[in-house]
Amino acid sequence: MIEVEVKFPLTNPESFLLAVTSLLHVTFGPEIQEHDQFYSHPNRDFAKTDECLRIRSGSQGVFLTYKGRKDKTKVKSREELEFEIADETEATDELAAKWSTFWTRLDFFPAATVTKSRRFAHVCLEGTPVTLTFDHIASLGFFCELEVVVEKREDVPPARDLITRLARQLGLREPEERSYLELLTEKQEK
Repeated sequence: MIEVEVKFPLTNPESFLLAVTSLLHVTFGPEIQEHDQFYSHPNRDFAKTDECLRIRSGSQGVFLTYKGRKDKTKVKSREELEFEIADETEATDELAAKWSTFWTRLDFFPAATVTKSRRFAHVCLEGTPVTLTFDHIASLGFFCELEVVVEKREDVPPARDLITRLARQLGLREPEERSYLELLTEKQEK
């Protein structure tokens, strides 16, 4: 699968949520917590190759995710392989820790951690399912992500166009091209 997404910082998150719910007639789901542990390897620096390997744990389950290189556009697209390790009924911190141990035994090492609160809304536009994610990262602030998932490369340009039109409709103008991991890393280095 290929995720096509764009993220925007929000200066006034409350008014943005009101605008989205009235314009799109959607309701955001309950707030959930996610804990993302990112890994790197001594022989392959994912920061340089623009890839990511992470274990995500939270109220929706435990997931292992690999993300391929991003293309260099404002609305990014990249390959994503995600494996559910445990669903929300089986997910525990202990299980996520065991998977962390597994990766460290293979010489991967924890590179960084991102913890966030999120809420999801889903809408179908022009026959295409779109996910809106309202995120809060404690040291970074509030963000909105717009995402469409496609299976074929030829479906990426129409998905990009749809997301760009939706962003304009919602008054989102200045996309943040860096990942949360990149933003946090840059903040820590300052």
